Amino acid sequence: MKEIGTAEKEDAISKGIVVLFCFFVCVAVSAIVIWFFVSHEIVSTPADQILVHSRAGVPYNVAPEPVERAIFLTLAALSPAALVAYFWLSGLATSSGRRTHSAQKKPSIHWQSILVASLFILPFVSSDFVELLFFPTVWAKSNKSIIVMCGAMVSLAVAYHSQTYEGSVKRISLVVWWSIALIAIALQILSYRVSSINSVTLSQSWSVHVDAALYALNQVVHGRTIIADLPSQYGFFPEIIAPVFKAIGLSVFSMTVFFAGLHAAGLVFIGILLRRHVHNPLLSILIFLVVSIPMSLFMYLNGSVQDIYIQYFPIRFFWPAIALLLFSLYSSKQSKMLFCGLGVVSGFAVFWNIDTGIPALISIGATILVKPLITKRPAFHGVGSAALFGSIAISTIAACFFALRIKAGIPLDLSEAFAAQKIFYMTGFGMIPMPVSLDPWQAVLVIYAAGAIAALSGWQRDPKNSVYDVLLCSAIMGLGLFVYYQGRSHVNCLILVSWPAILIGGVMTDLVLRAVRNRSVNMASASLAIPFLFFVSLGAITFIASSKDMAKDAIRNMSTLDVARDPVVADELRFMRETYRGRACLILSQRQAIYSAELNIASPLNGPGIAETLLQRDLDKLVRSALTSPLECIYLGVTEGSITFIDVNDSALMAKYPVISRNPLGTMMLLEPSSAVSP
Repeated sequence: MKEIGTAEKEDAISKGIVVLFCFFVCVAVSAIVIWFFVSHEIVSTPADQILVHSRAGVPYNVAPEPVERAIFLTLAALSPAALVAYFWLSGLATSSGRRTHSAQKKPSIHWQSILVASLFILPFVSSDFVELLFFPTVWAKSNKSIIVMCGAMVSLAVAYHSQTYEGSVKRISLVVWWSIALIAIALQILSYRVSSINSVTLSQSWSVHVDAALYALNQVVHGRTIIADLPSQYGFFPEIIAPVFKAIGLSVFSMTVFFAGLHAAGLVFIGILLRRHVHNPLLSILIFLVVSIPMSLFMYLNGSVQDIYIQYFPIRFFWPAIALLLFSLYSSKQSKMLFCGLGVVSGFAVFWNIDTGIPALISIGATILVKPLITKRPAFHGVGSAALFGSIAISTIAACFFALRIKAGIPLDLSEAFAAQKIFYMTGFGMIPMPVSLDPWQAVLVIYAAGAIAALSGWQRDPKNSVYDVLLCSAIMGLGLFVYYQGRSHVNCLILVSWPAILIGGVMTDLVLRAVRNRSVNMASASLAIPFLFFVSLGAITFIASSKDMAKDAIRNMSTLDVARDPVVADELRFMRETYRGRACLILSQRQAIYSAELNIASPLNGPGIAETLLQRDLDKLVRSALTSPLECIYLGVTEGSITFIDVNDSALMAKYPVISRNPLGTMMLLEPSSAVSP
């Protein structure tokens, strides 16, 4: 019987490799077929989606991707369904006796495992992905060979530990594990993610990234309603958290502390997932350290110390992370309370941010639907559970929009919930095509496919093991989150969306190493774990090597929150505080939302903020409203670093609103209506 079990498990790995290979051959052929039939004509941009030009009159770079998007979305929708169909049909064939398994035949997987491991490494050779993650500093670049050798040694040590680890979890080891994890979280959070108004500089990281996320939140805190009064590029999260800031006050400090808390909580959720599904504590802590790097830390390590980029971490990360953790708990306990909570959280995830909420919702619903088909349970179990889950989630979303409708007091055009997506996908604003040569994005998709195959085949052998539920859910969720990179295929965007792939890679590596340790598979199967072991070893070395600098920066950052770092920002804010006299002035300068939050005022005009004004119709409406509305005052940036990126028709504004005064550095002017000017 032991020999039969060994053959079955080795056959599972062999079968998985073959299925993975055939799957990607089919995907490649399908992509060519879709490319052949899809229209290659670039549809002209509708009049209401015409982009503004920069202040210099230069149009934004646009690169519409209708063909690439059609290919990707079609394959993303059909590929998981095809895998499910294959394993369902193979399960039916096995159960009906049409297929037999020979326990005596031991399939050779030596060359298969080694070949797959070798092919997986190729996309990472000489890639920016690896350079940004593991060799960010000048010292790291100049000592790359030493770091690589250390990474190899750590990989061997982890592999050896996995073969000698007894599997017992002592209380002391749990305390040590979480102590390391919490220290790692504190280092990255305190070193650069907590800021105050004194931290703000002329960098576009503040004027574009932070300002765009802060503007909608500030407007909602002051009583405005998203859709009714303004769009929100990053979802409806301001409507959910506005009560918190109404109570504590909104500022750069309170906002960054709040979002840093969400980021830290998300990392804790990932840590819990790793503790639950990666049995080797040494491997799991290495995975935790390396998964922290793509979560914006790589920007800091590469010198972008001011770019906290809350648009992805935590705005697009927090709810998928908590939803995945709740799903893991539910898969183990099957609690009705957890099931209902999972539906509610998934609904909030969609309302919070559609871009990542929908993948979280679909991945959980799809996993609940598919599992009974593969585990040979009645289909209505999956259909009923998925329908109930979807009903709870959709009811939660509907309740959120109903509350929004009551708050607005007017009917809402719900199509505007997708306004940002329409701008980007219809115009091609900011888009970059995916590389067609060997690139790490292909390896990320391989991991998702491998995770799905491992989950589906694992259900056939052991349907009660919740690790396979998490693998399939993470694979589908990761594929959905990958759309963020597909639209703007910059290496930074790939790094940001890679956290599910690292989680899946860690779980599967642990499964392989445990199987090798138990002698249930051939030793050659360990080669499948080598690439990921080397990956996490390099990442852990990078994190540990940078921890001293992070600690210094954390102390420096927290001790200098009251020290102004930019004289222009300090001068402009002092000027506004001395002259605004409690009026809701219109701020037309860079850092518009930052200044509004610090002054505790909202923009008197509806519509997007300056950083989010991408359409010509929105700019025209802004200028028209400024010229026709009875504004009490306008602050107008006039020099580089303060003047708006888009032309707000300064001359027309100054014709109606004469200049009253300037700040001492001359970067900003105060305009007031003619009737307010003293004779």
